[in-house]
Amino acid sequence: MGLWFLNRPRPIKRTISVILDFLAIPFSLWLAFSLRLGEFYIPPNQQLWIFVLAPVLAIPIFIKSGLYRAIIRYIGMDAIWTIARAVFLYSLIFSVIVLTFNDLAGLVPRTVYAIQAIILMLFVGEPHDSEMVDSEKRSSSLERGQCCSLYSTCLNLWGWASWYTSRGTDEIE
Repeated sequence: MGLWFLNRPRPIKRTISVILDFLAIPFSLWLAFSLRLGEFYIPPNQQLWIFVLAPVLAIPIFIKSGLYRAIIRYIGMDAIWTIARAVFLYSLIFSVIVLTFNDLAGLVPRTVYAIQAIILMLFVGEPHDSEMVDSEKRSSSLERGQCCSLYSTCLNLWGWASWYTSRGTDEIE
Protein backbone atom coordinates (compact mmCIF):
# COMPACT_ATOMS: atom_id res chain seq x y z
CA MET A 1 0.00 0.00 0.00
CA GLY A 2 2.77 2.43 0.93
CA LEU A 3 4.75 1.95 -2.29
CA TRP A 4 1.58 2.21 -4.35
CA PHE A 5 0.82 5.59 -2.76
CA LEU A 6 4.37 6.88 -3.07
CA ASN A 7 4.51 6.00 -6.77
CA ARG A 8 1.31 7.89 -7.69
CA PRO A 9 1.43 11.27 -9.46
CA ARG A 10 1.09 14.41 -7.34
CA PRO A 11 -2.55 15.18 -8.25
CA ILE A 12 -3.57 11.69 -7.10
CA LYS A 13 -1.63 12.13 -3.84
CA ARG A 14 -3.31 15.49 -3.25
CA THR A 15 -6.75 14.03 -3.95
CA ILE A 16 -6.13 11.14 -1.58
CA SER A 17 -4.86 13.55 1.09
CA VAL A 18 -7.97 15.73 0.76
CA ILE A 19 -10.26 12.69 0.95
CA LEU A 20 -8.42 11.36 4.02
CA ASP A 21 -8.65 14.75 5.71
CA PHE A 22 -12.33 15.03 4.74
CA LEU A 23 -12.95 11.75 6.59
CA ALA A 24 -10.57 12.47 9.48
CA ILE A 25 -12.13 15.82 10.41
CA PRO A 26 -15.60 14.56 11.43
CA PHE A 27 -13.99 11.49 12.98
CA SER A 28 -11.72 13.71 15.07
CA LEU A 29 -14.75 15.74 16.17
CA TRP A 30 -16.60 12.58 17.16
CA LEU A 31 -13.51 11.29 18.97
CA ALA A 32 -13.16 14.60 20.81
CA PHE A 33 -16.77 14.30 22.01
CA SER A 34 -16.21 10.69 23.06
CA LEU A 35 -13.02 11.55 24.97
CA ARG A 36 -14.59 14.59 26.61
CA LEU A 37 -17.73 12.75 27.70
CA GLY A 38 -15.91 9.51 28.54
CA GLU A 39 -18.24 7.26 26.57
CA PHE A 40 -19.09 6.19 23.04
CA TYR A 41 -20.77 9.33 21.73
CA ILE A 42 -23.84 9.26 19.51
CA PRO A 43 -24.67 12.82 18.42
CA PRO A 44 -28.28 13.98 18.66
CA ASN A 45 -30.04 14.98 15.43
CA GLN A 46 -29.82 18.73 16.15
CA GLN A 47 -26.04 18.41 16.39
CA LEU A 48 -25.36 16.53 13.15
CA TRP A 49 -24.90 19.77 11.20
CA ILE A 50 -21.59 20.47 12.96
CA PHE A 51 -20.23 17.13 11.70
CA VAL A 52 -21.07 18.29 8.16
CA LEU A 53 -19.82 21.85 8.75
CA ALA A 54 -16.43 20.73 10.11
CA PRO A 55 -14.89 19.32 6.90
CA VAL A 56 -16.66 21.86 4.68
CA LEU A 57 -14.98 24.60 6.70
CA ALA A 58 -11.62 22.92 7.28
CA ILE A 59 -10.72 21.73 3.78
CA PRO A 60 -10.75 25.23 2.20
CA ILE A 61 -8.69 26.53 5.14
CA PHE A 62 -6.20 23.69 4.67
CA ILE A 63 -6.03 24.36 0.92
CA LYS A 64 -5.53 28.11 1.44
CA SER A 65 -2.83 27.38 4.05
CA GLY A 66 -0.89 25.40 1.46
CA LEU A 67 -1.27 21.97 3.01
CA TYR A 68 -1.94 20.36 -0.37
CA ARG A 69 0.16 22.64 -2.56
CA ALA A 70 3.13 20.34 -2.69
CA ILE A 71 3.76 16.87 -1.46
CA ILE A 72 6.94 17.62 0.44
CA ARG A 73 9.64 14.97 0.60
CA TYR A 74 10.95 15.90 4.04
CA ILE A 75 8.79 16.99 6.93
CA GLY A 76 10.43 19.84 8.73
CA MET A 77 9.47 22.58 11.13
CA ASP A 78 7.95 24.65 8.31
CA ALA A 79 5.52 21.86 7.45
CA ILE A 80 4.65 21.31 11.10
CA TRP A 81 4.00 25.04 11.60
CA THR A 82 1.85 25.12 8.46
CA ILE A 83 -0.25 22.25 9.76
CA ALA A 84 -0.47 23.83 13.24
CA ARG A 85 -1.55 27.21 11.83
CA ALA A 86 -4.17 25.64 9.59
CA VAL A 87 -5.61 23.51 12.41
CA PHE A 88 -5.60 26.46 14.83
CA LEU A 89 -7.33 28.73 12.32
CA TYR A 90 -9.93 26.07 11.56
CA SER A 91 -10.54 25.44 15.29
CA LEU A 92 -10.92 29.13 16.00
CA ILE A 93 -13.36 29.77 13.14
CA PHE A 94 -15.28 26.54 13.81
CA SER A 95 -15.70 27.31 17.52
CA VAL A 96 -16.83 30.89 16.82
CA ILE A 97 -19.42 29.69 14.28
CA VAL A 98 -20.80 27.00 16.60
CA LEU A 99 -20.78 29.26 19.66
CA THR A 100 -22.67 32.03 17.85
CA PHE A 101 -25.72 29.79 17.45
CA ASN A 102 -27.24 30.37 20.90
CA ASP A 103 -29.61 27.40 20.69
CA LEU A 104 -26.85 24.94 19.90
CA ALA A 105 -23.87 26.42 21.75
CA GLY A 106 -24.74 24.52 24.93
CA LEU A 107 -24.69 21.19 23.10
CA VAL A 108 -20.93 21.37 22.50
CA PRO A 109 -18.65 21.46 25.55
CA ARG A 110 -16.00 24.17 25.10
CA THR A 111 -13.16 21.69 25.67
CA VAL A 112 -14.22 19.70 22.60
CA TYR A 113 -12.68 22.35 20.34
CA ALA A 114 -9.24 22.03 21.96
CA ILE A 115 -9.39 18.24 22.10
CA GLN A 116 -10.37 18.12 18.42
CA ALA A 117 -7.49 20.45 17.52
CA ILE A 118 -5.00 18.12 19.19
CA ILE A 119 -6.49 15.04 17.54
CA LEU A 120 -6.65 16.82 14.19
CA MET A 121 -2.97 17.77 14.45
CA LEU A 122 -2.20 14.06 14.74
CA PHE A 123 -4.58 12.99 11.99
CA VAL A 124 -3.62 15.73 9.52
CA GLY A 125 0.08 15.62 10.39
CA GLU A 126 0.54 11.85 10.32
CA PRO A 127 -0.61 11.17 6.73
CA HIS A 128 1.52 14.06 5.49
CA ASP A 129 4.42 12.66 7.50
CA SER A 130 3.95 9.21 6.01
CA GLU A 131 3.91 10.50 2.43
CA MET A 132 7.09 12.50 2.91
CA VAL A 133 9.43 9.55 2.86
CA ASP A 134 12.73 10.17 1.12
CA SER A 135 13.09 8.03 -1.99
CA GLU A 136 16.39 6.59 -0.72
CA LYS A 137 14.82 5.56 2.57
CA ARG A 138 11.56 4.41 0.99
CA SER A 139 12.21 0.66 1.02
CA SER A 140 13.80 0.56 4.48
CA SER A 141 10.98 2.68 5.91
CA LEU A 142 8.39 0.38 4.42
CA GLU A 143 10.16 -2.66 5.83
CA ARG A 144 10.02 -1.09 9.30
CA GLY A 145 6.35 -0.16 8.81
CA GLN A 146 6.83 3.59 9.16
CA CYS A 147 4.44 4.45 6.32
CA CYS A 148 1.50 3.12 8.31
CA SER A 149 1.91 5.66 11.08
CA LEU A 150 -1.77 6.69 11.06
CA TYR A 151 -2.66 3.23 12.34
CA SER A 152 -0.10 3.47 15.15
CA THR A 153 -1.30 6.98 15.99
CA CYS A 154 -4.87 5.71 16.32
CA LEU A 155 -3.69 2.89 18.58
CA ASN A 156 -1.64 5.28 20.72
CA LEU A 157 -4.54 7.73 20.94
CA TRP A 158 -6.95 4.93 21.83
CA GLY A 159 -4.56 3.70 24.54
CA TRP A 160 -4.20 7.19 25.97
CA ALA A 161 -7.98 7.69 25.90
CA SER A 162 -8.57 4.35 27.63
CA TRP A 163 -5.99 5.17 30.29
CA TYR A 164 -7.41 8.66 30.82
CA THR A 165 -11.03 7.56 31.05
CA SER A 166 -10.21 4.57 33.27
CA ARG A 167 -8.72 6.89 35.89
CA GLY A 168 -11.14 8.05 38.49
CA THR A 169 -12.17 11.70 38.63
CA ASP A 170 -10.42 11.88 42.01
CA GLU A 171 -7.04 11.31 40.35
CA ILE A 172 -7.64 13.89 37.61
CA GLU A 173 -8.35 16.79 39.95
